[in-house]
Amino acid sequence: MSAARCTFFLTSTRSVNVSSKYVRPAAEGADPFGTARLRRGVLDAWATSPARFREDANAEEDLVLGGYRDRLVIELAQNAADAAARAGAPGRLRLTLRDNVLVAANTGAPLDAAGVESLATLRASAKRDAGSTHGAVGRFGVGFAAVLSVTDEPALVGRHGGVRWSLDEARELAADTARHSPGLGDEVRRRAGHVPLLRLPFAAEGTAPDPYDTAVILPLRDAAAADLAERLLTAVDDTLLLTLPGLQEVVIEVNGDAPRTLRRRTEGAVTVVEDSREGTTRWRTTTAPGPLTDFLVQRAADAYAALLAGWRPVTEGAVDLVPGPLGKGELDGALRQALLERLPRTAFLPPALPGADGADGEDELPRALRPRDAEIVEGAGADTVRVLAEVLPTLLPAGLERRAELRMLGVARLPLADAVDRLAGLEKDPDWWWRLYDSLAGVDPDRLSGLPVPLADGRTTIGPRQVLLPTPDGARIDVDVLGRLGLKVAHEDATHPLLEKLGALPATPRAVLTTPQVRAAVAASLDEEGGLTWEEDAPDAEELAETVLGLVRDAGLEPGEEPWLGALALPDEDGELVPAGELVYPGSPFARVIRADELPTVAHDLAERWGEQPLTACGVLAGFALVRATDVVLDPDELEPREGDFAEPDDAGLLDAVDVWCEDILDRFPDSPVPPVATELVAVRDLDLVADDHWPEALSLLARPPLRDALTQPVRVLLPDGTHEVVRSYTAWWLRGHPVLDGRRPAGLRAAGGDPLLRGLYDEADATGFEDEQVLRALGVRTSVGALLDEPGGAAELLDRLADPDRPVTAAQLHGLYGALAELDPEQVTLPDELRAVLDGRVTVVDAADAVVVDSPDLLPFTSGVPLLPVRPSRAAELAELLQVRRLSESVTGAVHSEGTEHDVPEPVRVLLGPRTPETYVEHGELVVDGVEIDWRLTDDGVLHAATLEGVAAGLAWAAGQWPRRFEVAALLEDPSRTEELARDRWFD
Repeated sequence: MSAARCTFFLTSTRSVNVSSKYVRPAAEGADPFGTARLRRGVLDAWATSPARFREDANAEEDLVLGGYRDRLVIELAQNAADAAARAGAPGRLRLTLRDNVLVAANTGAPLDAAGVESLATLRASAKRDAGSTHGAVGRFGVGFAAVLSVTDEPALVGRHGGVRWSLDEARELAADTARHSPGLGDEVRRRAGHVPLLRLPFAAEGTAPDPYDTAVILPLRDAAAADLAERLLTAVDDTLLLTLPGLQEVVIEVNGDAPRTLRRRTEGAVTVVEDSREGTTRWRTTTAPGPLTDFLVQRAADAYAALLAGWRPVTEGAVDLVPGPLGKGELDGALRQALLERLPRTAFLPPALPGADGADGEDELPRALRPRDAEIVEGAGADTVRVLAEVLPTLLPAGLERRAELRMLGVARLPLADAVDRLAGLEKDPDWWWRLYDSLAGVDPDRLSGLPVPLADGRTTIGPRQVLLPTPDGARIDVDVLGRLGLKVAHEDATHPLLEKLGALPATPRAVLTTPQVRAAVAASLDEEGGLTWEEDAPDAEELAETVLGLVRDAGLEPGEEPWLGALALPDEDGELVPAGELVYPGSPFARVIRADELPTVAHDLAERWGEQPLTACGVLAGFALVRATDVVLDPDELEPREGDFAEPDDAGLLDAVDVWCEDILDRFPDSPVPPVATELVAVRDLDLVADDHWPEALSLLARPPLRDALTQPVRVLLPDGTHEVVRSYTAWWLRGHPVLDGRRPAGLRAAGGDPLLRGLYDEADATGFEDEQVLRALGVRTSVGALLDEPGGAAELLDRLADPDRPVTAAQLHGLYGALAELDPEQVTLPDELRAVLDGRVTVVDAADAVVVDSPDLLPFTSGVPLLPVRPSRAAELAELLQVRRLSESVTGAVHSEGTEHDVPEPVRVLLGPRTPETYVEHGELVVDGVEIDWRLTDDGVLHAATLEGVAAGLAWAAGQWPRRFEVAALLEDPSRTEELARDRWFD
């Protein structure tokens, strides 16, 4: 074959990252061997069952890493011999190594679809019938995997197209498929991106060089692959032609050296091999078939098996002595078959933990294993296998999992999970288990779910989950007691970090306390049968209480952290067993404020021995308890206490009269088939237990955190239309409706010493000690006008009380109250039918329609018999708008009917009153307005008319917006010499 003929595969029409640079991908649509169908089928199978991917990958790796690695040249020659046999012609093979590419070109039957499929499925061969393949030893079967020992881009081309493989493209296809199959993605990642290359063929273009029919093209992976190929080519000798009689000629060319040619011919019973390098050799290879040959084959097999059985020392090297698929002649095949029948019964394989010489007893470890008895653990490291071998003596050393020889001998495969399952019921010292756990560090936890664990009480349990691991600072509880509770505590000497990784728990007080066994014991502690009926020696109520209280103390639990502890049976002061959640701690603040004999107290000796912390953490009441719940549906019919062994902290049904509170809330909103929802409810329990004469102390407790928020913070309610409203808290609602303050209901009371504007409108109550105004407001106690009006419905309440003639109010109070009301948004106020007003100097209740807002002092002479609403002039318009009443200036025309004289305003007065002071005023001897004689009048056009000095002073001060200075203006008008004196006095304004 000429050099020119060997370069056909170097042409490339695409970039390297798309395809091999040595073989062209087939044109689009050109796929004579159906490779697209094969790829689709493989990828679908991998996506559906990732286990198929794992099987394919294992099979390919076994072939590559097993007995086929050094058979590269033999397998290429075997393919050539098989092709020649199929064509019925002498075979010719040319092996060319050049520029890191190995090409094997041969004559014979060309590549076809059946051959491609056998390559892609790793089948043994693609023979169609025995007659057409006489002399063939396999075609494009599992042996072709040998090419993967040197290349990631093998290809075959024939007379009518070709097929190629690419590791990069195979990885990309697997990754694309794994995006829709998480299990496949895990398998690919576990193999660091390696995929079964031969399972994913691609169509290729190319033609074998004349005069050959098929060419195998192998771009070598690296220098090591090139060295291997060169070594194998150099080592070719006469044996190749002797064992493959279908080949007549082999030409070998290495890196430009002169080609070496080996030819085979027969001369009678002699086979002649002519080697251009080594010369001519004559071989007599005739094998006479018959009984004698068969006998000798059997005796040779016996001798070989005996040699293996006696081989010492027994090492892993014995595996190399198992005959692989090397000999292809009929005699070789017969001998190999005879050996494979004997070797599974021959003890020659090394055990993972070999026994001593002369070890023949049943309890002794074997020195060698028979393949049919041996097992190899899959997925275990060497350390693990050595430890397991102490109890599973038939195990082989780790590292032999992929040896194809062991598969041929039928050595059993034992998954690590199955090996672990065999340890169930095994009795070994704790330190042995620790060594096993230490060797398993890093193994997938899913394989170890059935791992046995030795317990402190001498038992062994299956699986580390819920096993408790002793720790230096762990629970100070007798292991015997824990065992009687059904708890599993690992033996201290076997405790290993792996167990915690597999689900075991450090035996901290909190972990022990919250185990299902302890919870079940607590829940059953009041049962008449005595609790844990399934354990004959289970702790009684007293022993259980001591155990649980010790765990609670050591865990540092706070009240309410584990509410189920409220079901723990504890003795009361009479020795009767009562749930902890229904007991009161003696001498506690809660015990002092509730009615006598309302709830039993915990036994005094128990309280003295354990103290408040562990008992209250178990639910014993030392203070008011809180209910904290979210998304509470405000349906009165549904707010009932839940059934159970203990009071749950989010059970709103535990609150006294909570259904009535709910109904009050519903009355505020329109009817709806969908009830509103309280997004978060924080409320104080057991308010109905407080003694009447202990409410001062109880209110003091409620005014402190964390109870204070339950009293002062409103509840946010989600309405059916998606909007939110804020309503009064349950705690505040309950307290407002009960006589908890000074023997009276707090709502409607005024704190003594509070806002004087509210004096007379509310009854006073002694709120000594309640400096927290927010708490008083939550109780409904009125502390100030501003706080009252800030509360929903506060304005209506104030107007209602003002309309009550039995509640005394002064004109000064009324002036301040109407000033505060005038600042409100009219949308927040419901118009009253009656108002409190000043009528001819008397404060009285009048019809709202008759009331008038006083908005100008010069019109007061016209108010005889008119009910007036006093307010600051700046708020007169707002108050009139708020209450929908008239202003006085709208009721009196104020026309001046008398004549007067105009005068300039003195300069000192202008300086005193500022820039808004009128320039002049009109002096009248007698000022008559609307037929009434008055002191002064400021008309709508801004002209001041006055009949007296006091009238001039008042009118100027009113016009300038300085009404409080009217008396100072009068003094200046009467005696201008006092200008400096009055200016000096203003220093102290």
